[in-house]
Order: sequence, then C-alpha cells, then structure tokens
Amino acid sequence: MKTSKSKRVESIDFLRGIGSIAVVFYHITHTKNFLDPEGIVYNMFKDAGEFGVCVFFVISGYVIPYSMHKSNYKISDFKEFLFKRIIRIEPVYIISIFFTAFVFTALSKLPDIYWNYIPYKLDFTNFVLHLGYMISFLPNEDWINPVYWSLGIEFQYYLLIGLIFPLFIFKRKILNAFFLFLITAICWVLFLYFVKDTYLHYGRVLFRFFPIFLVGISLFQLKEKLVDKYSFVIFNISIIILCWTEYKPRVIVAILFALIILFFMKKSPKFFLFLGKISFSMYLIHIPIGGGITKLIIPHFQDDLSRTILILLTVIPIIGISWLFYEFVEAPCIRLSKRIKYKRVS
Repeated sequence: MKTSKSKRVESIDFLRGIGSIAVVFYHITHTKNFLDPEGIVYNMFKDAGEFGVCVFFVISGYVIPYSMHKSNYKISDFKEFLFKRIIRIEPVYIISIFFTAFVFTALSKLPDIYWNYIPYKLDFTNFVLHLGYMISFLPNEDWINPVYWSLGIEFQYYLLIGLIFPLFIFKRKILNAFFLFLITAICWVLFLYFVKDTYLHYGRVLFRFFPIFLVGISLFQLKEKLVDKYSFVIFNISIIILCWTEYKPRVIVAILFALIILFFMKKSPKFFLFLGKISFSMYLIHIPIGGGITKLIIPHFQDDLSRTILILLTVIPIIGISWLFYEFVEAPCIRLSKRIKYKRVS
C-alpha cells in the first residue's frame, strides 16, 4: 500500500470514505415514511448501512494493531494506549452528542407540521450513560444518535486488543495463526451461548462482530510477515463461512471489498481521500443534519421523485458541515492524541 507525504495510507482513507458515505446514504434514504419502500433509490441503499459499518470494523482490525506494532506496544502500555484512544475519540463523540441534541431541540420548537412529537429534551442520566458506552448493556436506554452503537463496539475492541495484542505477534508464525483461530472460536462460543437471541444480540457486545475485526488483524499479520499466506487464506475462508451462518450477504461483500482494496489499491481519487479524512466526523453528525432537513422537506413535498432529489442533495451540506466539524473539533483531538507516547524504560 502506498503512503502519501503525510503518511496516510490511501487505500484506508478510500475505504473510510466509501464506508462513511454508504452509511450516510442509507440513513438519509431510509427515514421512516419518507421515500417509497418500493422505489429504486430506497432499495439501492438498503444494504449500505451495514456494509459501511463492517468496512469500518475491518479497517479498525487492521489499523489499530498495525499502529501498536509499529509503536512496539507492550501490555505495560495499556493505560497510555487507552488514553490515546480516549483523547482521539471521546471529545469528538461528546461534542457530537451536544450537536445532535441542539439540532433536535431546535427542530422540536418548530411548528407541528415539522415536528409532531413531544418536545425534545436531553436526558441527563441517559447522557451520563453515553460517556462509558453503558447504553450498550441497558435494554431500556436508547442512543441519542443511533450510529453511536458502533462506537460502543469499537471501544470494547480497544479494550480487548489492548489486552490480547501480544498473542498476535509471536516470532513463530504457527503460534500467531493458532491464537487467531483460538480467539475466533472463543468469541463465537461466547456469542452463541451467552449473547445470541438475548437483548445483547444486535449491536451491543463485541463477540458477534469480533470475527470481522479479526479479518483486519489477519491482514496486519500477513503484511508484517507474522502469519504465512496459507494460514491467512484458510482463516479468512473460515470467517466467511462463519459469517454466512449469522450475517446477510452484504457483510461478506463488505469483508471481501475491504480486503481487495487494502491489497490492491495504490492510488485513490482525491475526493475519497477527503471523505476518508472527515469520515469520523461525518459518521457522527450526519443523522441530525440529514434528519433535520428531512423534517423540513416532508410537509412541502409529497411525491417520491421530489423527495428523492432533495434528500440526495442533503449530502452537500452534510459533507460541508462535517468538514467544519473535522477542522475545529476532530483535528485538534488527533493532534493531541499523537502527543501521548508509550513510556519506555531505558
């Protein structure tokens, strides 16, 4: 994979751009009672949301251990590792919560033709539960913004990879492959016996999604010569078979798409590099922007064609506001997180 002068990997930014715009298109076209469910655009993007999120999971599976390996991560660095992730993610996440609450509060003060629900109000207890991603484990609490569920999964991944990372980087390739399969098996058994068919089944705990992250981890191992190509191929065929038992085909498509791009893409179109750069900001705030515009469109346009054209055009303000959010909120957090270094005893 080719890196730019800023050391950003173009294939990864391309995937981030694709993943974020896929999620955006899914949400803006699937607002309840907005577009015709039999329409072309509605059905064109019906799988885009889960596709985009799974692409992000593969990226995290690859990027996080790659960064840890290059930084010579040790278990003793766990505190610093977690602190780096918190500084990188949490301020952006928290500000996006207030942004979402502000937009919905403003909308709720509009005439009834735009907002026919009870007035929106940010619940303090619910907000506090968001701070530790505790919403994931409480069946009677809802996310302020529905995309936050995947941040909870990502945070659980950070906790786990910080603890088990040494199991993936032994000098002997056979050991790395062994633990790759063993950890997959353990996670899947935990999912089948303790999570499946409970309220935790969908989008609440890591076990169901960890095999997707492990695809990225296996790619990291292959590129760093920590597993051989035969183990890599056998492992990923096994993951695809495993996914076939639980997921819809779009998840397998997302996994294969991500692997192909990470393997073969050398140069990305600049627009997708831009989308990749602002992807996290866009992921966090597209719901209140797109949802707000949808509320303004509904009373004035009834035909599906007009609504389709207008809602697709909302991508423009979503990208614009996401860029501002990136520049003034996310970018400073990135710079701050990079200042945190792992302690080394000389």
